[in-house]
Amino acid sequence: MEKTSIENIISGFGDRLDVYQPPDGHIGRFGQKLRRRKNKNLRFYLRIAAAVTVLAAVAGTALLIRDNQPEPVTQWEAELNDLDVYYTTLYQQELDRLGNYNLAEYEFARQLKEDLDQIEASNAKFRKMILEQGENQYLLDAMIENYQMKLKILQKLKKLIDKTEKSHEIKPHHL
Repeated sequence: MEKTSIENIISGFGDRLDVYQPPDGHIGRFGQKLRRRKNKNLRFYLRIAAAVTVLAAVAGTALLIRDNQPEPVTQWEAELNDLDVYYTTLYQQELDRLGNYNLAEYEFARQLKEDLDQIEASNAKFRKMILEQGENQYLLDAMIENYQMKLKILQKLKKLIDKTEKSHEIKPHHL
């Protein structure tokens, strides 16, 4: 077999090519550098994957929050909510003052409780009508009057109970 021209050139420089052999351990060091580079690339891609995952989670959460937002509150809804909070707080304070009494013992307390429930039902109807119809100062005023009436009923109930309690107190006998 005859040598090709490249083989002739290589065999002519054969002695000089042996000089350029890498020193001992070079291949091992080169392999370590390649592995470190692969590890660096892997860590880089893992960081990118983690960042994308976090970004997707934040975006998904933001979309869920945006989709679950209540519809914008109208002026009347805000006013009704403020009204509810104000009078409910006052009403609860009056109920707390009655907390020491056993209301079930008093017939008039049961009747007044029924009246309070009817007033609350009226306010629920008024609220629904205001939200459906929009601005209606007449209904809003009626709700305020109802709230005030509920407070007066609770105050009256406390006075009646106090009066009943005083009349049932045992009076000392005079000798």
